[in-house]
Amino acid sequence: MAFETRVVVVAAGIGLWACASACATTVIVTVTAPSPPPPQILIPVACVIEVCCTGASSASSPAWHCFTKCSKTLPDGTTDVTACGARPSGLLDGDLSEKYPSVPGYPNKIPDCPGWTILDGAWGPIDTYCGPFRRGHPDWPEDDSPPDAMTCTDAACGADCSTCGCIDGIMCRVEACCVRYELLPELYGYNSNSSAFTAFQQCGCSPQLPSGSPPFGAPGWDVPIPISNCPMCP
Repeated sequence: MAFETRVVVVAAGIGLWACASACATTVIVTVTAPSPPPPQILIPVACVIEVCCTGASSASSPAWHCFTKCSKTLPDGTTDVTACGARPSGLLDGDLSEKYPSVPGYPNKIPDCPGWTILDGAWGPIDTYCGPFRRGHPDWPEDDSPPDAMTCTDAACGADCSTCGCIDGIMCRVEACCVRYELLPELYGYNSNSSAFTAFQQCGCSPQLPSGSPPFGAPGWDVPIPISNCPMCP
């Protein structure tokens, strides 16, 4: 609470114009002024960028499928979590739009690769998806278990949130380039792990896989996709 003191001079008697300084009385008036509002405390925007891995086909799968996850702390203290992953889109895996639904309001665009045939790759081109990490995201736990139980580790990207946008852009370019999907990239082609690894690498991160990997690890993780000639995304 702030206080302001004002000194007011009041003339005594009638006929102020005739009164000398000796006939004046000093009155001290204390006025209570409202306190200024407390400063608003804003939480600086910061991001935690992780590589997360799950069983390629089930929780007990002998190999990992890995994807990227970005947790952004907003000024109001809430957290916005997005994730980017990749999947096959071709003949052997069925209709991606049905098998891998997207988050409502964030539709998954099927790769635009006119003329693709089984000779180009039975699994089809790689389809990537980035969106809010919640129910409906292709990498959300199938049993709807808490995502906190996922195997994730820091991707060594720093806290700059612009890296999240960079990762989105690289994943978009992978899809735009109509990259052939293969389960075992070490033999020929690339897969979801190659896509995540490439996005991290292109955006200046140095991620290591989480500990406790299954027997076959994460096939394709250290196989970068050459994207220098891939179209740029808006």
